[in-house]
Amino acid sequence: MRAAGRADGRSTRPAPLPTAPRLLRREMSNDGSLRLEGVRLATPDGRWLDKIAGYQVRRGARLWLAGASGQGKTTLLSAIAGYWHWGEGRITLPKGRMVLLPAGAPVLADAILAAACHPEDPARHDPARLRAVLTRLGLGHRLDPEMIETSLTGLSMGERQRLGLARAVLLRPDWLLMDEATSALDPAAEGDLLGWLAAELPDTTFIMVAHRLPAGIALDDTLHLGSQGPERKTA
Repeated sequence: MRAAGRADGRSTRPAPLPTAPRLLRREMSNDGSLRLEGVRLATPDGRWLDKIAGYQVRRGARLWLAGASGQGKTTLLSAIAGYWHWGEGRITLPKGRMVLLPAGAPVLADAILAAACHPEDPARHDPARLRAVLTRLGLGHRLDPEMIETSLTGLSMGERQRLGLARAVLLRPDWLLMDEATSALDPAAEGDLLGWLAAELPDTTFIMVAHRLPAGIALDDTLHLGSQGPERKTA
């Protein structure tokens, strides 16, 4: 099975069987919303996932992608982000910056300030703001008193996920895609930090993959993927 790399070259995942079509179309939206029309994705093992006949995510919504393991939540998120091309249908995307916090919380630089701002240069950010964000996320002990770049050796999964949340706050995307981005945090910490994140990014659209109901953030929609078929619920 062939390997498909992410656009940033930092991680890879297997591509589907050679017979899997690459008929997924990505187009620009003219109204600021995201639409999935007749989207049916193929998994790396060549299995077809349930089709999403039609679904719209409005600008500024908080959406939870729910469902059992293997039902295509991460694959759908990767397709929206532009990293997964195997399948059919149309994804209509809005303009604006989109940031993906991938599963596994990869650290995209070798020092804390660079990782917190990736792909931007930390010099573009106010040092006081950088310190405040990282301290709020429980990473203040990782900072050098003089804000000199420090190594990220030995970060726990929870710390890596907190660093991902720092990226979200500092980059201020229009669309934030979160793939199990708080799975290593306990419910109390998750609720505290997701509530803070939503307050920091009031105009950002959140699309969150999680195995449990995200705590601390008011959801507008839930899209269930799985054997029961895609289902929309509006809070």
